[in-house]
Amino acid sequence: MLELKDECAEFSQESRVKEILERYSAFVSFPINLNGKRVNTVQALWLRGKSEIKEEEYTDFYKFQAHAFDEPLLRLHFSADAPIAERTSESTTTMRTNDVESTSTNGAIDSSVNPART
Repeated sequence: MLELKDECAEFSQESRVKEILERYSAFVSFPINLNGKRVNTVQALWLRGKSEIKEEEYTDFYKFQAHAFDEPLLRLHFSADAPIAERTSESTTTMRTNDVESTSTNGAIDSSVNPART
């Protein structure tokens, strides 16, 4: 039995528990279930070989990670094994809003003001 303080009642709601599990268990290798349904369905693409991953999987991963609805502008899947093993998968998108151009690389955003276009 689990007892919660009154001010923590939100943590007894299935939607809140699911939100937390999805946020913090996305790349856990073993299944995490909530009421019989698997919550952590996103795989760590950077641990798989390029030839094993479909273009659709890269796009879905980008949309999940960046909370985006657009397609990635470009993507890089890189691995090196000397002197340490390094693996990465990066996607970039460009969003334009009036005269401000923002480029997002999975969480890091670099914004700069562009001169007016004629």
